[in-house]
This record gives sequence, C-alpha cells and structure tokens, in this order.
Amino acid sequence: CQICSNTKPQTLFPTSKLTDSCNEHPLPCLSCVAGAIAADFTGRIFSPTQIRCPVCTTALAYPAVLKYATGEIRERYERLTLVKALQDDQKFVLCQCGTGQIHETGAAQPIVTCLQCRGKSCFVHRTAWHENLTCAEYDALQKDPVRWERKDTWEIGVTDEVPRERGALEKMRADAWKKKEEESASTVTIAQTTKQCPGCKYRIEKNRGW
Repeated sequence: CQICSNTKPQTLFPTSKLTDSCNEHPLPCLSCVAGAIAADFTGRIFSPTQIRCPVCTTALAYPAVLKYATGEIRERYERLTLVKALQDDQKFVLCQCGTGQIHETGAAQPIVTCLQCRGKSCFVHRTAWHENLTCAEYDALQKDPVRWERKDTWEIGVTDEVPRERGALEKMRADAWKKKEEESASTVTIAQTTKQCPGCKYRIEKNRGW
C-alpha cells in the first residue's frame, strides 16, 4: 500500500482505480481508502464533492464513496447527500435534529413540526420556531433588538405563562443583539483587512504593501 506501506493480500485492495483520473499504481489498500474518506467527511463542512481520492485528489463519485466507506460514515454520507439534493426544493426544511421534510403549505403556515423529533422550525426563517412571536415580530426583533417591544400588554392569557414568555422573549432579544454585534465586528474586520478590487468590485485581502 502506497499510504501505509504495509504488504497485504490482493483481496485487501480495490479491484479497479478509484476515479477515471487516477492512474497511480499500486493503489492504496481498502483500509486506507476508507480512512481517507472518513477524514475528508468529518474534517470539513459537508459537500458531496469534498470526498476525494487519496491518490489523485479527484472527487470520488457517489457509488465509489458508498463502495469504500465503512459503517457509520457510509450511512451519514447517504443521508447528507440526500438532504443536499432535497435542499434544492424550496419547500424542504431541515430540522435541528438533522432530519428534514417537505413542507407543502410553505409560508402560509410557517410552523414546521418535525416528523422525527416533533421539534418546531420556522419555514420562513429556517430556524427553531420563535415561540410567542409572529414572523413579522421576529423580523422586527432581529432588526432592532434594543428598542423592540411587543404590541400586546402581557395581560392576556394565564398569568403563570407570562414570566415564561418574558424569559423566552428576553433570550431571543439577547441572541438577536449578540448576532448584530458579531455582524458589526465582522464588518469592521472585513473593512480593516480587505479592500475592494477596482476591476471586479469584490473585496480582496490586503497585503502588507497596501
């Protein structure tokens, strides 16, 4: 094996090259191929094209990954590849538990209840459902978390629910404020470390001569 340098029976090696572009010989053993797939799969944000041949670095085709990956990696790869494909459908919603489903009613009924874990997500914002807030109220909170207030008077409903509702809303306010601070900090960092290219107008990283 050209990766682990161990001498193994021919039965422990792939029977054909891993990709059409791969002409290297000898091929790595099955164990090293599986290990390379696992390393690529767990080391980055998932993309079906991130799994690469450990020899020629060309992306492995879907059938090749299924053939050479082992156990849990193969199952997760199949599931996430399916999720990636389904995400092209605008009505597909991914739950925080990792499963997803098609929400046929769309934004008209924005609460999506996961068929797997029963958790609730927002179809419009693609986040956990913002309890006690409409989508419009949630948008207003995200826009200005400091000055935002609900229009009702908190006197409606069972009194025991009010403290819990207040606590949930204050947490959402704090999360929204933290997000805005992080976005502002990112904007400052980008401005300090990049400049706009006069040609393509994209921001590019500065070098020491700028």
